[in-house]
Amino acid sequence: SIVSYYQSEGYWLTSVVPIIRDISKDAVAVTFQIEEGPEVDLDEITFEGNEKLSDDDIKKVMQTKEWWLFSFLTGSGVYREDMIMQDILRIKELYQSKGYIYIVVSEPQVTLSPDREDLYVKLIISEGDQYSIGELSIEGHTIFDDSALYNSVKSTPGEIFNRTELKNDIDRIIDLYMDKGYARADVNPIMNINEEDKTAGIKLSITEGALFHIGRIDITGNIKPQLF
Repeated sequence: SIVSYYQSEGYWLTSVVPIIRDISKDAVAVTFQIEEGPEVDLDEITFEGNEKLSDDDIKKVMQTKEWWLFSFLTGSGVYREDMIMQDILRIKELYQSKGYIYIVVSEPQVTLSPDREDLYVKLIISEGDQYSIGELSIEGHTIFDDSALYNSVKSTPGEIFNRTELKNDIDRIIDLYMDKGYARADVNPIMNINEEDKTAGIKLSITEGALFHIGRIDITGNIKPQLF
C-alpha cells in the first residue's frame, strides 16, 4: 500500500522494507524503512482506438503532460494517479461534446522503462458511434411560457449532440428561475436514445419548487465609526 501510494504520486522507484523488532513475548514493533527515490519522468502518453480525434486533440484537454525541457518550472511531466483519473473524465467530456455518447476510456496502462528512468502511459479508447440531437422538449413549467424557455436553449434538433452545451442549457434555464426567486428550481435531462437513427432525444423535465423571498439582511464588518 505504501509503494502504491508513492507510485500514484510519481515516485515509481520507491522501496519499502519492514523491520520487525520484538518488544515482548506478546508484541512487536514494526518500522517501515522507506527509500523514496526520485520522481520518474513521464516520457510518453499514447492512445489506442482513437480514430475520430487525434492524439493532439486529446492531449489538449489533459492536465497530465509529458516531460519536456521546462518541466522543472511547470511541475509537469510527472504521473499522478488522481490527475490521470480526472483526465479520463475530461476525455469523455470532450468526446461527448462531439456526439460520441458511449465513449469508453480504459484505466491507464503504466509501464516503466527497462532503465527505470522513464514512464509510459497508454489509454485505450472505444469511441462508439456519433449521435445527433433528435426531438427536444421541455415539460413541467408553469412560470415561463414555451418561448422564453426554448429561446434560452442553444441545443438544436438535427445538430451533433453536445453534452457541454446541454449542461449550459440547463444552467441557463435554472438562472431564469433563480432571477424570479425560485431558488431551488431543478432541470432533469431525460435522454431517449435511438440506436437505429443514431439520435438522442432530449426531454428537459423542470421541477420549479417554491418561490423564495428575502428575509433578514445582516451586515457584518462595519466597525468604523461614523463622523457625522
